[in-house]
Amino acid sequence: MQVILGFDKYIINLFQGIHNPLLDKFFSFVTTLGNVGIVWVIISVMLLCIKKYRRAGFVSLVSLIIGALVGNVFLKNMFQRPRPFITMEGIKTVISYPTAYSFPSGHSTASFTAMFGVVNNVDFKYIKATVIILAILIAISRVYLGVHYFTDILAGFVLGFICYKISEKIIYKSRLEI
Repeated sequence: MQVILGFDKYIINLFQGIHNPLLDKFFSFVTTLGNVGIVWVIISVMLLCIKKYRRAGFVSLVSLIIGALVGNVFLKNMFQRPRPFITMEGIKTVISYPTAYSFPSGHSTASFTAMFGVVNNVDFKYIKATVIILAILIAISRVYLGVHYFTDILAGFVLGFICYKISEKIIYKSRLEI
C-alpha cells in the first residue's frame, strides 16, 4: 500500500491549479536541463577546466555519480513509490511519462548535489546565485509537471547534501593533486 501524504496532495493540487501554456513551456524546458543531470555535468566539466575551481568541478562530478547510484539505483527501487500521475486522478503533465519510480527525485538529487558543490567551492556570487536558482527551478518543475511529489523533492535535497558531503570528504581527505 502506497502512502501519499496530505501535504503532497495539497502541493500537487496547488501546482495543478496554476497550469497555463506559458508555464507549461517554461517548466518543460527547465526540466529538460535536468535530464540525466546534463546541465550539472556541463557546469562541473567547465569548472574542471578552470584551475582555481578544478576541485569544485571534481566534487560536483563525484557527487552526481554518488547521487545517481544511491538515489536512482538503490532508493527508488527500495521504496518503489509510484508517481503522482499514476496515483492521483486528473494530474496534468505535459512531458513524457517517466518510467522509473518517484522517490527520491533524481532531477532534484542531481541539481542539489551539484549546487552544493558549486556554492561551497566557488567564490563568485553570480555563479552561486545562478546555480541556486537553477537547482530550485528544476526541482519545482518536477512537481509542476506532476511527475514528483514535494516530498520526493525534499528527499532529493537531503540526499544531494549527503552526497555532496561524502564526495567532499573523499576528494579533500584523499589529498589528490587536482
